[in-house]
Amino acid sequence: MSEQEKLIKELEDIYKQDQMYRTTLNYEENSNQVKDILNKTNLLDKQNLERVEHIIEKYGINSIPNRNESNFKANLAVFLVLQHADLPIRLKYIDLIKEAVNKGRLDSSYLATMKDRNLVDIGEKQIYGTQLEFNNETKKYEVLPIKDIENLDKLRHSVGLEPMEKMLSDYDLTLNDIYKK
Repeated sequence: MSEQEKLIKELEDIYKQDQMYRTTLNYEENSNQVKDILNKTNLLDKQNLERVEHIIEKYGINSIPNRNESNFKANLAVFLVLQHADLPIRLKYIDLIKEAVNKGRLDSSYLATMKDRNLVDIGEKQIYGTQLEFNNETKKYEVLPIKDIENLDKLRHSVGLEPMEKMLSDYDLTLNDIYKK
């Protein structure tokens, strides 16, 4: 097995671990089971971050499999692990994400998603409308504040994101739900 094949296999394993508990999590429940899953997820996130940082240090930007290759999960793993990290880690690696996007190794929508998350975490409005949060009172997801709602779909299109209305339908929301704010 070549070094690149080993790297892809490791990144695919990281992807699997990153998504393992997230796909079973029901935020609508407020139970000990949810808290247990969140604790397990946080532990895996820390372990995966160590692995991804080691890969980046050892191989650099070229460690990210090209987004046009058939190894989609390996490509996505690097982004997801960094996206799920705390703000200081995301800020540390955002230039790497930009470089990877510019070299065609990562999708531009990944950078847009990370930018939005960073903005939300520092208390500013997001640009692309990628960030939602679950409201425990209404038991529904809500889109966090957006800077320029009027040009939102143009901005989303420019980075390869689907129209906002399509994204919202996945959460049983409509455009009216974000215009209310």
